[in-house]
Parts: sequence; C-alpha cells; structure tokens
Amino acid sequence: MEVQLFLLQLLVLLVASRLLGEVFRKLHQPAVVGELLAGVVLGPSLLGLVAPGVHESLFPPEPGRLLPSTLEHFAALGVTLTMLAAGLEVDFPLLRRNTKATIWCAVTGTVLPLAIGTGAGFLFPSFWGAPAGHPPFVFALFLGINLAMSALPVIAKTLLDLGIYRTKIGLVILSSAAVDDLGVWILFSFLLALTGGPAEGGMGPLQSVLYSVAMLVGVSTMGRWAVDRLLPACQSRLPWPGGLVSFTVSAGLALAWLAMEIGIHPVFGSLLAGVVIGNSPSLRPGGKEVICDFVLSVFAPIFFATIGLRMDLRNDFDLPIVSWTLFLGCLSKLVGASAGARAAGMAWRESLAVGVGLNSRGIMGIVLGIVAFEHGLIGRPLFIAIAILSIFTSMISGPLLRLVLREERIAGADGVEDAAVGGGEAGGPIEGESTRPAGSRAGNPERREGNQ
Repeated sequence: MEVQLFLLQLLVLLVASRLLGEVFRKLHQPAVVGELLAGVVLGPSLLGLVAPGVHESLFPPEPGRLLPSTLEHFAALGVTLTMLAAGLEVDFPLLRRNTKATIWCAVTGTVLPLAIGTGAGFLFPSFWGAPAGHPPFVFALFLGINLAMSALPVIAKTLLDLGIYRTKIGLVILSSAAVDDLGVWILFSFLLALTGGPAEGGMGPLQSVLYSVAMLVGVSTMGRWAVDRLLPACQSRLPWPGGLVSFTVSAGLALAWLAMEIGIHPVFGSLLAGVVIGNSPSLRPGGKEVICDFVLSVFAPIFFATIGLRMDLRNDFDLPIVSWTLFLGCLSKLVGASAGARAAGMAWRESLAVGVGLNSRGIMGIVLGIVAFEHGLIGRPLFIAIAILSIFTSMISGPLLRLVLREERIAGADGVEDAAVGGGEAGGPIEGESTRPAGSRAGNPERREGNQ
C-alpha cells in the first residue's frame, strides 16, 4: 500500500506540475512558476482547504514532517539533480570576455545585497521571524546571501527570448550571473558547515569548512583532469546518450555524497559536478541538452511541486515580510549591479539593463530557500517570502528588460537574434562573432532552458 500510494503521489505531482509548467511557458514565463503553483494547489493552501479529506488521503501527514518521508527522499534526489543541471549552464569561456564589466557587476551586485540583507537581519531579527538555536549573525548572513542570489538558467532563458543572448550586454549579464551563483553557493555552503553539528565522519564545523575548501580545489583541478580523460572513453564506448547520462548523474551523486560526508549540503557537490562536466572540452555537442532534458522533464517538476506542498499560504503568509523582502531584494540588486556596470564604463541604459537582468532569482533562489528552511535557518513566513521573491523577479525580468532596452523587435520566427538591441558597444554583437541563432550552440540552450 505504501508503494502504491507513493506511485500515485508521483503521478499526480508530475502531471499537475508539467501541465501548469507548460501553461506558464506558453505565456513566456518560467515553467518553474507553474510547477511550484501545482504544489500549492495540491497542498494545504487550496486542496487542503476545499477537500481536506482528499488531501490527507493523498498526502497523509506524518508527525514532525512537512512531507511524507518517501516524497522527502525523492525531493532530495530532485534538488540534487536539478543543481547538477544548473551547473552545466555555467560557461567558463564567457568569463574571459568583458572581464572588467563581469567583475564589477558580479562584485557590486553581490556585495551590496549581501550587506543590506545582513544588516536588516541583524538589526531586526524578530521582524523577520529569526528562529532560535543559531547565533544572530547566522540568520542575518543567510538573509544577505538570499538577496544576493541570481538565477543563471532563468536569466539565460530570458535573454534568449529577447534575442540578446549573444550580444555584449547579454554576455555581461550571463557571466556576472555565473560568478554570482558560484560565489553565493560557496559562501552558503561554508555557512552551513559552520552552523551544523558534526558531519557523518565526526568532523566539527571548522573541519567541514577546511574540507569544503579542499573539495572545491580538488574538483577544480584533479576532478577536471579526470573528467577530461574519462568522458571521451564514456562517450565512445558506451551507447549514446545513455552512457553520458549515467556518467554525469554518477558524478553528481558521488560529489553530493562527498559533500554530505564533510558536513555541507549535497547540492554543493552536484553543482560542482555539473560545472566541471559542462565545461569539459570532451563533452560531445548536444550532451548538455540530453542531460538537462532527462532531469528537467521528471525530477525537477516533482521537486518544485513538493516545495509548493510545504507552503500553507493561509497560515504562514506574512504581508510585511513579503513586502520588505521584495523591496530590499529588488532595490539592492538593481542598484548594486547597475552601479558595477556603470563603473565598468557601460552606458546608463545598458547598466540599468544589467541590474534588471541579474535581479532574477528563479530556481536558484527557491532551492536556496528550501535548503535554509530544512536546516532551521529560517521560518515558514520568510521561506514563503523568498519563494515569492524568486517567482516575482523571474516573471518581471523579461518585460522590464524589454522596456529598458526599448526593443523594436526581438528574435523573429526564424530565431535569429536582433544584435542591435540596446545600441552602442554594450548592446552590440560580440567582436569576431556572427549573430547566429542562439539555438545553434551545442545542446540548443533555448530548448533545455525553457524548462527552467
């Protein structure tokens, strides 16, 4: 009976999340919005209100748990693989272009929100509902980390929709988001290591931090060397694309396990695995698309639906917390990233566009919020506010960019980008490159990022 109920839960969550995700995708919004709302509809906020008996039969409550234990385990696998797919999108070659603007935007777009969020959390912990059990600086630093987050997958999809993916301004936004994401997740992983108890191997917080640094360095050097040698053999000797999927998922799970062993969250390990494999010169064209389709078609929708199941908007929605989270999050990111772009020599309009683009938080903000909630760093009202911030900034990013850049047209029916968007050097095409369709890149990012 438990297996039968588990299969029914997965069926309902997958169908509902994919249907609503497709509806929002057709509306030119991130599919993750519909996937999360599917969980809200099936959770205590709606189904539990209009048909409580049906809700309890489908998702029977367990003492001390927000989700049935079986769904919690599947959700843990879902978030691990989702971050593996997100890591594949981090494109290191982008970081070597427009280096000055990338550094300025990434630094100011991270430091200012981090400082504002940390200050607000430290000065007014009771307003934000800071839970007991952790030092005050822990909650405050997490709030700053959340405000500093950007969402590379959603940002890439937005730029593709507007036809500016391969323009200079698009590359500044993308490369800054990549640096932002990696820096924020590394900082958050260290924060978890410092605040957690002993890891599985009995290590304390300081040891966990040291091992985290060693893991980061080891994966970036020896791990990259190993992938560059194992990946060609895997792709040539194993059936395509199943061999690549097995290799990538195995690497993600292995590093996720290692991350937990040293006392940090598994998403840090799977993210590193995705970054290393996605940037390997040995990765066959189309490989990223295959892996992302595998993850984003099944695991990610169910994972985001389980996040919606945890939300009780009737009892946990706090308007002041939501309002201030939206205000501080949007203002700090817009001002910080725009100021960095301006300091790098970009025009005012292009600088504002960079701030608008980096303000999108998408799946990364939601994952960050759920990890913090599971570790007891935040309460339910702030968790809901973070989810709303992630959804809201992802939905307004495209329309605001269109308004700021004053586009006369975006990509036509043939998918060819309008490289003239934004005008000037910052908005023009990349030197030495044509304005070919973005989808012509290996793996067709438009198709896979549409799911994110």
